[in-house]
Amino acid sequence: MSEPVGSKFGPPEFDPWAAMKDVPPLDVLFDQSVQHVRELDPHPDGRRRFEGEMEFGHMALMGPPGRLQGGFHCVARLFPVLSRISGHDESRTFPCGINVRLLKPVPLFKKVAFEAKYKDEGDRWWLTTRFAGSERLDAAAWSLESSASFDPSQWESWKKSYERAEASPGKQTRVIMGLPYVESEDLFCAKVRGVGADEQSDVQRFRTEDGHLSLPFLCYHLDVIGALAFAFERECPHFTTQVSLALSGEVIPHDETLLCLTNRKTMRPDAFSTARPLEIKGKEVGTQFIEVLLANEDFSHIYAHGWVAAHPMDPQLMLKMTQRFATQLDKEQVPEHMQKVHEEHRRK
Repeated sequence: MSEPVGSKFGPPEFDPWAAMKDVPPLDVLFDQSVQHVRELDPHPDGRRRFEGEMEFGHMALMGPPGRLQGGFHCVARLFPVLSRISGHDESRTFPCGINVRLLKPVPLFKKVAFEAKYKDEGDRWWLTTRFAGSERLDAAAWSLESSASFDPSQWESWKKSYERAEASPGKQTRVIMGLPYVESEDLFCAKVRGVGADEQSDVQRFRTEDGHLSLPFLCYHLDVIGALAFAFERECPHFTTQVSLALSGEVIPHDETLLCLTNRKTMRPDAFSTARPLEIKGKEVGTQFIEVLLANEDFSHIYAHGWVAAHPMDPQLMLKMTQRFATQLDKEQVPEHMQKVHEEHRRK
């Protein structure tokens, strides 16, 4: 699909797609998405309660046409809220676990209401959120009492599988969105060079203002690697339905080379899915989970790991979504909103 400009998305002097080349850091975009947060009376069980609104007003946050990208849900629906809760000690945010349901789309350029509950018991904390009043958009984050799961020794089998894949004469490499993906019998892996290695790389938009790779980077790439693994396995596009991750919170050096991996042998059905299976090549295929991992190239640092669930999608439906988004985008409001975001960032 060619890049839409001018009449489809607003006046030629502000093309949203061109604006993405000068996008503010994604962690800044998520922070700016919060319209307001208000604390309510506490829950009878002692949890603090909040309500608010967010608006995701930039094309750089898009996954499916007109909708928030799957991995970005993991950041957007938890961490901007957590950062606005008075009394929360940000030094205790990580390591943490998250579990995010993505069973309903979150639109771009529209205000979305949310409610949240938070509790801090001194040695641990947890947060739950619900967007658009739907349990299909429930999310949770909680402190991890131990960082043992980030010990590189726990992932030695993955390291050996990766080394075998790299050394295999039969390995296949695909380039997707500028990143090389290596396929082997059991692994599907993207190698991501550090920020600054390639100024034209898509990785650039994931850097923080001080140059490090941000939390949206981890969540985005782990979501993508999971969905792509299913897509290539079944030759059919997939959309994410759930993401469960453990996040170390360790700062990723700006020049670090990273591996984003998934193990095909860990694919398993989602026993709780109620989604209707899709027929692919004569077989009914439903929602499945797959294990994912993000580490540096020598596996000396484990930055995140967990599971991604995805469901097959009719390619014709994806095409219709794209066409609908192209015709329904407001010709004035969207460019104006994006231009305001860029101007506010430049003033800072």
